[in-house]
Amino acid sequence: MDEGQAQGILQSAFDRHVTPLLDRDQGAVSIVSIKKQIVTLRLEGACRGCPGKKYTLQSILEPTCKAALGDDVRVALV
Repeated sequence: MDEGQAQGILQSAFDRHVTPLLDRDQGAVSIVSIKKQIVTLRLEGACRGCPGKKYTLQSILEPTCKAALGDDVRVALV
């Protein structure tokens, strides 16, 4: 699967599972890149400076990325 396909799959998963949760707190996430099993994400809005962003990463973003793209995926925030 190429980066474009992976990004489409992940964006669909985010639209279904992540965006509604983050919208409640006026936050958002964007996909920066997907290269060699590393997904780079950017938290935006209220999520950007939130003290709970580590929880969001570990409990919401990483599991969603792994479910969509496979267990070998690693997630990084910028």
